[in-house]
Amino acid sequence: LLAKLDDNTLQENFPYAMASRRQMQNQYSSQLLLASYKAGDTVRAQKISNALRKDLEQQITYFNGLDPSKQGSLGYDNQGVQQLLQQINSMEQYFKNMPTIMNNETGNPVIKNNPATQLDSNVTDQMLRDSQVSDKSH
Repeated sequence: LLAKLDDNTLQENFPYAMASRRQMQNQYSSQLLLASYKAGDTVRAQKISNALRKDLEQQITYFNGLDPSKQGSLGYDNQGVQQLLQQINSMEQYFKNMPTIMNNETGNPVIKNNPATQLDSNVTDQMLRDSQVSDKSH
């Protein structure tokens, strides 16, 4: 399903990373990143992670380059960007050492369907809380 979505979505139409209101584009992509990691699709996960990281770091650089008098009104946005970057770093660290289990019949990675581990739940729960906080505050 991830491959079908990715193969049929042109990056020109729906890029993995893009500055948008309340970082919604990047939040959707972070969910796709999490799904890719869980599916064991490390190549796709790396592609999404690189795009997100580049965009978020560019936004932080832009913010830091602004005159201090203009930074105040964008402080909330900058905080959201930094939180999303931290979430991506946390996901990457968590899934970095996870072994990939391959299906012997298809040769594809097996998606973990057993109950989530505590750390797995913490990563997902934190992402959901952060997105709900950003939705309520605007």
